[in-house]
Amino acid sequence: MDRAQEYVLTMNPAVKNLLLSALGMVKFVIMHEHHPFTDSIREANMFTDSQIDSFIEKVKESKDGHVIKMALEDEVFIYTILDLTCKAYISDLGDEMEELNRKAGNYSKSSFAQVRDTILKGCSYVLDGMRKALTGTEEFDERVAVLDTLIRID
Repeated sequence: MDRAQEYVLTMNPAVKNLLLSALGMVKFVIMHEHHPFTDSIREANMFTDSQIDSFIEKVKESKDGHVIKMALEDEVFIYTILDLTCKAYISDLGDEMEELNRKAGNYSKSSFAQVRDTILKGCSYVLDGMRKALTGTEEFDERVAVLDTLIRID
């Protein structure tokens, strides 16, 4: 694949909600400065806080049907965010997020589990598609290798 290739993301409510949920979870992860996930993110220089904030604004401002044109670097960023979201939700950070939401009165235990399950299924579906489409691209393959080896859930 050519590095200059352009990728497109068409916004709709499902895409928007999935991206905003994933970006929010990753912001939650990086708030935990001494957590192994955060250490791995910073060690591998996966993204900056400003990249996350910038993408959140881009997604929030997008209307249904709006097409966001992206480079491979953006695709790798999205893949990274979705992968980290899955790993965070099935770790102690997911448990902490659940507890915070329950204390705030946002969700009962069962409804949080449904939200988490929906996000995990959505992320997994998109991650599978991205792997099929982007495997063989050096930048993508390198990021997948980092995510698969550097950040592990045991």
